[in-house]
This record gives sequence, C-alpha cells and structure tokens, in this order.
Amino acid sequence: MHQPSAVGLGTRLRQLIAHLDRAVDEAYAEIGLTYRAAFTPVTRALLAADSMSVREIAAAAGATHSAASQTVAQMRRAGLVEDAPGPDGRERRVRLSDLARLQLPVVEEQWARTDAAAAALSREIGVDLGAAAARALDVLRERPFLGPGPDRPPVRWMDPAEQAAVLAGLADLVERHFVFADAAAAHAAEIRRWPVSEPGVSSEAFAQGLTQALRRRDGHFKVARDEPEAGPAAEKASGPSMSLRREGRTGVLDVALLADGDDPADAAEARDRLAGLAACDAAVIDLRGVPGGWPSMVELLAGPFLGPEPRPLVTFVSRDRPDMHSASRPDARLARLASTPLWLVVDGRTASAAESFAYALQSIGRATVVGSPTAGAANPGRWFPGPDGFRMFIATGAPIDPRTGTNWEGVGVLPDVRTEGDALGAALRLAEAGG
Repeated sequence: MHQPSAVGLGTRLRQLIAHLDRAVDEAYAEIGLTYRAAFTPVTRALLAADSMSVREIAAAAGATHSAASQTVAQMRRAGLVEDAPGPDGRERRVRLSDLARLQLPVVEEQWARTDAAAAALSREIGVDLGAAAARALDVLRERPFLGPGPDRPPVRWMDPAEQAAVLAGLADLVERHFVFADAAAAHAAEIRRWPVSEPGVSSEAFAQGLTQALRRRDGHFKVARDEPEAGPAAEKASGPSMSLRREGRTGVLDVALLADGDDPADAAEARDRLAGLAACDAAVIDLRGVPGGWPSMVELLAGPFLGPEPRPLVTFVSRDRPDMHSASRPDARLARLASTPLWLVVDGRTASAAESFAYALQSIGRATVVGSPTAGAANPGRWFPGPDGFRMFIATGAPIDPRTGTNWEGVGVLPDVRTEGDALGAALRLAEAGG
C-alpha cells in the first residue's frame, strides 16, 4: 500500500505564506479596499521615491524583475500606480496614484495591525519568524540550498552588482570581436539589457541562461565560468575519419569527421576512399552526425566532384583579417568523379565544415542533398576571457558562399529531398534508380 510522503519544507513555507496573505487580504476587503498584501513591498519602495522603474522596484523590494513586473501590473489594474516620466523621456517608470495616496493612512493602520499580529504569533511559537527568515536568506545567498555534491565544483553565488559587471564585460567582448559589426552592436545591447536577479543567482545558472538567450541569435555563442578553453574546433577522431562500402552499384562514404586535408595521413586516407567511390556508378556521402572539421578537407573532398579547374567554395570574412578564399582542389587521378551522380545525406547533427561541404555542392548544383535540415552552425570563433573568471565563445568569422551571398548560419542546409525517416535508404534508392 502506498504510504503518504512527508510534507517538505517548501510545502510548509508555501502553506504558511498563503495563510498569512489570505488573512491580510481578507482584512483589506472587509474595510472596502482593493489593496492586497503582495502590494506592500512595491508601495513601500515607491514611498521612498517620486517614481521608479520596475528594475529599481525589484531591487528595493528584494524581488525578481518578473515578480515586480507582475505586481506593478496588478496595482495598475487596481488604480494604485500610474505611469511617470523618466529622466531621459525613454525609460518607463511608475509612481503611486492619487487613489493610493488617499488610501495610505488606512493601509498604514493595517500594516501596524499586521506587525502586531506577527509579533504575537512569534511569541506564541517561541520563534521570531521575521528574524529566522532573514537569517535563512543570508545563509542561502552565501551557500545555495542544494549545495555541491562530491562530483560537482562549488557553486559561486553572484549578487546583482557582480552580474551587472560581468554582463558589461561580456557585451564589450561581443562588440569588439563578433564577426559582423552591425549585428555585434545588437547582440551586445541584448546582453546589457539582460535582467539581473536581485536575490542573486549561481554562476552556472547565469551562464546557462545567457547562453540559451544568445544562441537564438547565433548558435556558436557560449558563456562559461572556470571551464577549459574548448570550442567547436575539430579534434582528431579516435578511429578512421571515413569508411567506404558498396551498396549494389553505389558507393557509400560514411564520414565520422572531416579531418585535416593538409595532414599527409588524413589526405591519403581521403584520396583512398575517393578512389573507391570512383569505381562505382553512383556515390552517396553520409554526413549525418558529423560535427565539423577542417576547411582543408572540404576543399580536398569537393575537388574531384567539381572538375579539373578549382571552383570557389566560400570566402571567409572576419573583423580583423583580410578575406580568405577557399576553392576546390582538383585531382586528375579521380577525374571520373566529376561525372558520378552524387547524393549527400544530412541531419540536424550535421554541422560546421560538414555543412560547408553540403552547402557548396548544393549551391553549385553538383549534388542532391537528402535528409533533414542541418544544425545551422556556420560561423567559426574562439574563446575570449571575460570578467570574474567568465569566458565567452564568440563567432569571429563567417564563410560566405559566392553564389548565394550568404551561408547556412541559423537556418542550416535545407535538403532537396526532405525525409525524417531513413534518409540513407532514401538516398540509396534514388542512386540505384538513377536519380
């Protein structure tokens, strides 16, 4: 038989707060006021200033920006706050309305009554509830409630000032280094607008939240603290970077990683596999799950399929270097591949250099792409050290296709034949059927 679970601390605290707020709200309703207990921190904050922004109210009330915004909206509907002009005419601010100030003497009487009831409750249970809550909050600001386990590093807690300083430093990094200057300004502005958490936040949650927000703008952004400097640059595979097999009259090149085409061993392996493809009537290159690799291998693999003359693939642009032009590397020994029908299989995990290969051959019209849209990770970058031990991965360059004038960043390579099922099987059926 299922045993009822014990009631936890959080449940007890929520029950206590709900009981207290309900009692106070009923007292206000009995005397005909639309005022609520939740309005008191905002009201007290606004009493100390002519007007305030929601962020300033949140900081003064010890609430999150979201909670303060919701309370201000409720008070506006009740007619207790109104808009007020800001110092520069742009910032949205609020102030107490005439109705709120008219009700204030009665509200202050209720505050005194509530304080007396709270003191009586503390005496009855032998615990100063206000002091205990304040002490608990102080401890949690120094050490999160669910502290680090044996396999996790200590969690660092950031107060609002520390968050603001890190945001300013990261915004400056993006403004200086992001590949496109106009977009850099927009990205930096979003970082500067990122709301700080008034109660504080762990460095881990801070980095994760900012990373998720920025990746909606560019998939390479990452914010981290005390992590090794590593990014999407390719690493040596532990086994062969590609393998070849035959399926009927079709050769299938299964790619694990686009290794370094300038490395003699990697280049020899790639040419050996391409020679095997040249002996087949059709070719399928499986790029599913390929995280990327080196542009040099893109040039080497594309060369035999694009004929005896070098063909432009992409132009790499950056903020601080001259443009670099990438072209295919023809190989007369593999000339037969220039006329071999070619299908490329991709999925959502096909990224970076693997996308570059598929995008170029598709835009040239040399290959049919089969599968689902790719990852959309075009722009290379590197880690930059930021303030307070944080670092940020920023895209510092962009490959631009000379035929389309753009690339696959954020949208991916869109297949000519879209299938969510067996993409490789679909490509093989097309190859065996001759198209």
